[in-house]
Amino acid sequence: MQFKTTVRLRLAGLLLVPALFGTAKSFAQPAINSLVAEQQDKAAKRAKERADAVERERLMMRIYDIEDKPTQDILIDFLTQESAKRDDVRAAREKLQSLMRQKLASDAQVASALADYRAVVAKSKEDYARDLLQLDEQLGYSKNPRLEATLVFLDIIGDEDAYRTGPASFGIYSEPPKANAK
Repeated sequence: MQFKTTVRLRLAGLLLVPALFGTAKSFAQPAINSLVAEQQDKAAKRAKERADAVERERLMMRIYDIEDKPTQDILIDFLTQESAKRDDVRAAREKLQSLMRQKLASDAQVASALADYRAVVAKSKEDYARDLLQLDEQLGYSKNPRLEATLVFLDIIGDEDAYRTGPASFGIYSEPPKANAK
């Protein structure tokens, strides 16, 4: 009987395949199957989280008298698209935040990342203004004060909520802090 052993590493699949007695076995296949199952579980969890978030949004809309499903669908689509459009803003902010945590990052690197972040935010604001005009064309909220107030209150449109707590409050103040009076 001839013993023949071959070992092949395939980096793409990380398969370790020894051919012993002419029989090939994949020792990495269970690990690969586990990774695939893990990715599928994560995707299913994200889909469930998204479905739950949509249902919460619909509930809030119903609480504030946005009952008709077509209007809810328009608003859900708007929120979904706006969230996806913020990916660039989130990435630029994470880059800046990462640099700020690095003690060896130069002032020039931080300044550049800050300029990039501000540029991305400015573009996002322009896109948002255009998207609000399109949303208004679809719903006509600017001619319906109750609907517009509801959309502002639900933080779907407008930036009024950013001024409620003030800058750098991180939501810890229900009202602006008062100066110490003597």
